[in-house]
Amino acid sequence: MENEEEKTVSAKRKNSDSSEANVIGLNRGNESSTSAGLETIQNILFGEQVRSNNEQIEALKAESSRSLQQLSGRIDQRLDDLTESMNSQFAALNQQLDAQKTAQQSSDERMDLELDACKAAFTQSIATTRDDLNARLSQALSEMQDAKLDRGKLSELFAHVAQELIAPATTQAKS
Repeated sequence: MENEEEKTVSAKRKNSDSSEANVIGLNRGNESSTSAGLETIQNILFGEQVRSNNEQIEALKAESSRSLQQLSGRIDQRLDDLTESMNSQFAALNQQLDAQKTAQQSSDERMDLELDACKAAFTQSIATTRDDLNARLSQALSEMQDAKLDRGKLSELFAHVAQELIAPATTQAKS
């Protein structure tokens, strides 16, 4: 039984070899047919390997495309997560900034009120001090005028006394 199978395989090989020889022989006369013959020979010799390689290449292309899509999806998801995180952080910072701005405005208003109160108190103090100084100045001026008046009267008195003293002395000197 083994011999019969070997004979059948051997006969098939011979037929295959003779058909290859026929293909080569027929194609020798024409260069374009030589290319076709060469392709046929390559198909016969390497056909299965080329198909296998092509299938592997297609499988690799499909796998790389799927991997690229998965990677792209993960990158998109991470970008979306990052964008969402940044937006929430920006919102928190904006709220914090608004709170600080409100506190600063409140503080500024309080300081303005305190400054206005201090300004009013200082203005009142200056007015009171000015009025007090004017009153003291008026009193001092009045006292000085009174003293001046007294000096004038004193001067008149001394002048009158001097005349009276001089008048008896001039009458005695004439006599």
